Amino acid sequence: MKGRKSSMPPMPSINVTLITGAASGLGWAMAQHWYAAGHHLVLADIDEQALIARARELEDSARVMTVVTDITQIDDIAALIEQVSERFGRLDLLVNNAGITHRSPAHQTDPAVFRKVMAVDWQGAVELTMAALPMLRESKGQIICIGSMAGWMQFLDGQHTVRQKVRWPSSLKYCAWS
Repeated sequence: MKGRKSSMPPMPSINVTLITGAASGLGWAMAQHWYAAGHHLVLADIDEQALIARARELEDSARVMTVVTDITQIDDIAALIEQVSERFGRLDLLVNNAGITHRSPAHQTDPAVFRKVMAVDWQGAVELTMAALPMLRESKGQIICIGSMAGWMQFLDGQHTVRQKVRWPSSLKYCAWS
């Protein structure tokens, strides 16, 4: 309506976007999208060679930084956040996208596999979010957490029978609201 002010507060301008698991799949697709939208990107992934290839594809060292990061390692998380702060001085959007999966019947799965999946898919995202909160609060930034629907959807196995995978905790709300 002409002449009326919106009651919605203006959305903050998102300038610096950090994406984990950025070297392939959905992470890379999001990186390309936000790059085209003009964002400065921090691409984090455990795969150094893939990150190098992605940086070459974007060919913009002023707007794109790559950081080899294992989000299960607290020292890597601290180094990542420090590099973002030093390079860009802010963080506007954190995308917790890194993840792994494992498929086997629960009774045949080594507990170490469950620990590794949880370390990457849940604990790493929680710890990265907590480390990034000061910058996100300052910029009034946002957090996006990507999770697989395979954790709660039924799927067909090789014998065309339906199985239900174990449900994993997937909420990081308590991090964002603290």
